[in-house]
Amino acid sequence: MGKATSLAGQPARYNSVAPTITDGAAVGLQVDVNGNLKTIPSGAVASGAADSGNPVKVGLKYNATPPTLDDGDRGDLQGDGNSNLKVTPATTLDRVNDAITNYPVGCNMAVVDLATDADVVVSATPAVLVGIYVNTDFSAHAVNILDGAVTKLILPASTVAGTEKDMRRAIFATSLIVNSDDLATGSLVLFWRPL
Repeated sequence: MGKATSLAGQPARYNSVAPTITDGAAVGLQVDVNGNLKTIPSGAVASGAADSGNPVKVGLKYNATPPTLDDGDRGDLQGDGNSNLKVTPATTLDRVNDAITNYPVGCNMAVVDLATDADVVVSATPAVLVGIYVNTDFSAHAVNILDGAVTKLILPASTVAGTEKDMRRAIFATSLIVNSDDLATGSLVLFWRPL
């Protein structure tokens, strides 16, 4: 055994190998090689029991009414009646606020009438193109999908109604614009999200 020391008047000992202790044996405090007290923290209340005192919590606490904390307060993890962790998702999900670029559900829809002579700006800011659906047959004119001034996609002339295109969440880094010939007719729907 190593050199004896003392913590708050109690004898303490460093052992390079933990001693074997028998039932009812008196045991001195154990310290590490630097004299720090060795402890194994644990709570005084078992999981599933009513919470009391100030146990070390490694789980969560169920409160029918969540507590209100002040700035700088420490709080327990909160759970539901089935021990599922309660979380409050962010209210704004986008690349700027939380780096999320893959959304599980939902998107915007923009119906574009190709008879419109001017370019149709679906999004003036960066966007993700999820898909395209043709509502009405295209005339004998191709339709361009632009990112700013750059044509990224050309839909063929005379594309028929009911045609669907999965765009695999293509990123348009500047804007999302539909450009068609001034004589074009037909309509399509763009499914998109802001980036």
